[in-house]
Amino acid sequence: MKELRAQGGLRLASLVLALASLLLLGWAAWQLGRAAYIGATWSWHTGIVDAVDPEGPAAGHLQPGDRIRTIDELPVWAARQAILKQAGESLKFVVDGAGLSHSAAVRLAGQPPGVLLRTIEPLLIALAFWVLSVVVLVFAPPGTQKWPAWLFGQAMSATLAAGAMSWQGPWWTTRLFGVLLWWFGPVAILFHLHFPAHASRRPVRRIVLGLIGVALLGSLPEIVGDPVALRLQAPALFTARLLWLAGCLLGVVLVLVQTYRHTPSPATRRRVGLVVIGGAGAFLPFLTLSLLPDALLGRPLLPYAASFLFLLLLPLSYGYAIFRYHLMPVDRYISRAAAGMLVIASLGGGYLAAYAVSLRVLPAPIRQHPIMILLFALLIGMTAGAAHRRLQIVVNRLLYGGWHDYHSAVQYLSQTLEPETDDLEFGQNLCEGVQAAMELTWACLLLADEAGTLHRAGLVGEVNPQYRGVPVRLGAESPIAGYFRHEQRPIDGAVLRERLDDAALSPPERYLLECEHGRLWMPLSAGEGLLGLLILGPKCGSDRLDPTDRDILQVVARQASIALQNIQMSAELRQRAADSVRLHRQLLRVREAERARVARELHDEVIQELVRLKHQLEEVRTSADGDEDDRPAQLEDRVQQIVSDVRQLCSDLRPPTLDTLGLVGAVRSHLRMVKQTAAFQVRLVVEGDEAQALPGDVALCLFRVVQEALHNIQKHAAAGRVEVRLGLEPQEVRLMVADDGRGFEVPRRLQRLLDHQHFGLAGLHERLESVHGTLAITSEPGEGTRVQAWVPLVPPIEASHAKEGRHGDSTITG
Repeated sequence: MKELRAQGGLRLASLVLALASLLLLGWAAWQLGRAAYIGATWSWHTGIVDAVDPEGPAAGHLQPGDRIRTIDELPVWAARQAILKQAGESLKFVVDGAGLSHSAAVRLAGQPPGVLLRTIEPLLIALAFWVLSVVVLVFAPPGTQKWPAWLFGQAMSATLAAGAMSWQGPWWTTRLFGVLLWWFGPVAILFHLHFPAHASRRPVRRIVLGLIGVALLGSLPEIVGDPVALRLQAPALFTARLLWLAGCLLGVVLVLVQTYRHTPSPATRRRVGLVVIGGAGAFLPFLTLSLLPDALLGRPLLPYAASFLFLLLLPLSYGYAIFRYHLMPVDRYISRAAAGMLVIASLGGGYLAAYAVSLRVLPAPIRQHPIMILLFALLIGMTAGAAHRRLQIVVNRLLYGGWHDYHSAVQYLSQTLEPETDDLEFGQNLCEGVQAAMELTWACLLLADEAGTLHRAGLVGEVNPQYRGVPVRLGAESPIAGYFRHEQRPIDGAVLRERLDDAALSPPERYLLECEHGRLWMPLSAGEGLLGLLILGPKCGSDRLDPTDRDILQVVARQASIALQNIQMSAELRQRAADSVRLHRQLLRVREAERARVARELHDEVIQELVRLKHQLEEVRTSADGDEDDRPAQLEDRVQQIVSDVRQLCSDLRPPTLDTLGLVGAVRSHLRMVKQTAAFQVRLVVEGDEAQALPGDVALCLFRVVQEALHNIQKHAAAGRVEVRLGLEPQEVRLMVADDGRGFEVPRRLQRLLDHQHFGLAGLHERLESVHGTLAITSEPGEGTRVQAWVPLVPPIEASHAKEGRHGDSTITG
């Protein structure tokens, strides 16, 4: 409570001082605006005339180079009050010129517009600084930048106003100007040590103490003695004052340059660069062209009226940086004030309109009745809340491009949390949705993998480009992950840094924890497990998230946790399905390898033994000495039949012609065998290069398609004609087996073939999938059947482009 009272008292005192500064500006503008025009300038120290306006009142009376002895019988240095006469009055000069002394009476005139503008130019610049400092004081939240900014703006405003009046106003304006010149430099350095970025505390404390000490010593003569007499009697003190101010302004430029150089973030450096350019562009011309020449040479190279124009860069560039880059978050408060003023104006206008209508419609007794006045008041009260909300939305959309409340933000974010198949896509969508809905400057998401390691899955907003390229990975045993594993509540970044200050942090953890954008850390949890961390930056135009914002974010965090769990379960199911497919394909390859092994063993052992047995039976039959026993011959025929059957079995297991003759030769050989027993005619059509080499698994797969298709035709189709068409191209192989048989009703999906007892066709589908091929079956009862297969000879990604628009998957057409 005491702290709040102290802050309220400090703000009240600051507003009183700001009002006094504004009164000084207004009084100076009034005095300078009514001052008369002489048309000549001279040195108040030497009395030498610097310039004479050929069209001014002093033309013909004074010449450049003349030395003024007295003005209205007063010494030059004491005649400042005399020139405050009004237009139409006269000034009497005693002048030494061309070796002669003469008197001249100059009749004063009103100031021409151009002269008046040059006269009040410092006051206009002072007003810009005053407005900027008051806006910061009223709207900026508490912070170390607020009070130095206000003090700097007020000091600049008072210094310019006092300086404009120091040679033409009362004595106290000269005294005030001298004191402010000693104190303005330290105030400017103090402000720029905190703006646009903070310097380390220890050097700042030493610098501030040293500057205050010098300013105190230098301003004592200005307070105690006569400032005008001091300039005449001790000109070195006046020169020291100008050199001190010049040194301080040069120090401001150096502080700005050092701030820019030591800013670690390029994004922040861009924001600081605008302030550096504005400060250097304002102070350097004023310093090098006016202040230093005046201190060292006795006269400025560029008139102060011209160099003052460069000082306008300060309020313009600083104000733009504060509002554009949120260096001091004041625009949120300004938006609320603007909405409030719009509500007052709208309701006031509506009330006046209603009252004007009532003047014409209602008689005076009814219009002025207390009940009618109460009805008007109730109407205004009922519409004030809705009007304020509507206008606040309009203002925020104009300033930030958006607006949110509890309901709209939760609804918008719920739509962004649609189930995704990839956690990285989900993370980026979540960050973009939270930033847009909550009007944040920055958002980052860390997700945990199976081992519990947190890695960055989303990043959006204004941030260091180098930070975007740094892979952030926090181990499962890291202090940050361990903290949120036990504490599953949101926490401010500053509080988290204090709690983990003594922890042994790795460089990535330290860099992430000290990131200036991380204002709120929100864990995404499931039970006792940590799914991820959502790190959020400040809101646009504000430094903090209010309770409503935190409620919204907690709801979003719960929804995001559920969505993450769904994504992980979906990914696990997909992985299991992929493992099943991979194991099935491996099983097919192992089965084919085993069939090839069995075929080799049958051919190399069983068939050879049967052949030897047949030869032995022939020897027995020939050595029977004419015995008519026919059993050896029967055994020999039986052995020959077994040999033929085993050879056919070997061919079915692994056709030997496939390895020796290739796919086309093996198909031809198989068709010749089929013709010997089949009741239909078979025709083979080959398109392309018959000698084209094919991968072994592709050739075997296509051969099995031909084998299975002809087997089904023999068994079920009752066909009269069959055509086998084989197309060989560099990118793919096409195969078609068509018959004119009875056909059949095919299921809508290939996976349903097993339900219809088509085990062979289902096996073909699986075989083609193992080589990234495609199977299509077209059939109608009584219309025959067509079996088509496509197998790519290039990688699947490239083959997909070749097959695009034709078949996206295995299909069946009935």
